[in-house]
Amino acid sequence: MRLTTRKLSIAFAFASLSASAQSPVQVPSSAPMSSTAGLILQEAEGELRRRRPRGNTGSEGAPDFRIKVDRKFGASTSFFMGMEDIPPGKKVRLHHHPHAEEILFVHRGTGVVRLGSREATVRAGATVYIPRNVSVGLLNTGDEPLSLVFIFSEPDGMSGQMRSGSVGEGEPLVPFTPEELAARNARASEHIIFDEPVTP
Repeated sequence: MRLTTRKLSIAFAFASLSASAQSPVQVPSSAPMSSTAGLILQEAEGELRRRRPRGNTGSEGAPDFRIKVDRKFGASTSFFMGMEDIPPGKKVRLHHHPHAEEILFVHRGTGVVRLGSREATVRAGATVYIPRNVSVGLLNTGDEPLSLVFIFSEPDGMSGQMRSGSVGEGEPLVPFTPEELAARNARASEHIIFDEPVTP
């Protein structure tokens, strides 16, 4: 009887471990975490944000992006990382960052990247390193979303710029007024300068 009870206890323990392994604890998408705790995020986790409309149809490659790590989400003092999906035929306009380096990683899809005077086709697994003041642009030439990971080596500049032009999940999506947009664009030149005009 004692042996049977022990076997049942061991079987129950293994069943519990197996169940917990199949059902990992998910991090809520909007809950900031301490940097001392760290973050473990699946592809669809992070802080989802939606860009506010700017009164044109072609200036942005994607309406949504997801912050993975920055000072507010993860309490990082050194990094800003995010992800976004560029729809087929859409692009990231040619631009440069005067005070920050950037790394782009192609998670999924196919596109053409322009870096300075060079152009190259990029596919899943490609990495693009962008030094300060070097222009970069990207066009999705495939028939599926071009999934990009972007990383900056500072937590505030571009993170603050992208937050100021977007709203969090569930918040009302209010278009910019011309006055708001002009003020934001004036502040933006410290972090990002577009080398290509807005598509009408």
